Amino acid sequence: MRHLTTGLLLVAAIASGVYTDTRGRCRTVYSLSRVGRPRAIRGSEVRLGYFSVASTKFLSMFDMTVRTCHGVELPPSSCSLGWRKVLVPPFEQFKVVAVKRKLFYLESTGTRSYLNCAFYRQVHPTSRRYHTEVPNPQPPNTP
Repeated sequence: MRHLTTGLLLVAAIASGVYTDTRGRCRTVYSLSRVGRPRAIRGSEVRLGYFSVASTKFLSMFDMTVRTCHGVELPPSSCSLGWRKVLVPPFEQFKVVAVKRKLFYLESTGTRSYLNCAFYRQVHPTSRRYHTEVPNPQPPNTP
């Protein structure tokens, strides 16, 4: 449960723009597909479905070029070797614009999530951003 709560709060923080001053700015980053070669054809819509840490510098081991508009730049660390890292959220949706040999080129088309989290509704009762529509409970009748 703790892992799910942490992930949900991280998603909420990314969406609010708290951790970035470049919210809304799209950028090209490079990443490894975590699950091996994804099965995607040109023109299809995909979601990574997990948080992906991507680099602003291309290395030969990367197999995905991602144009993200919802990714958040991470603070520099001693192991980043001079390039920046971007956290791509699991709710960002992409269109496969090209598949060349073993390389995939993805471009952001917006966001999509199937989460229907009761915890998030308790913390943010007026937000409907990351869960499906749920009718508001009626207040009990009081005399």
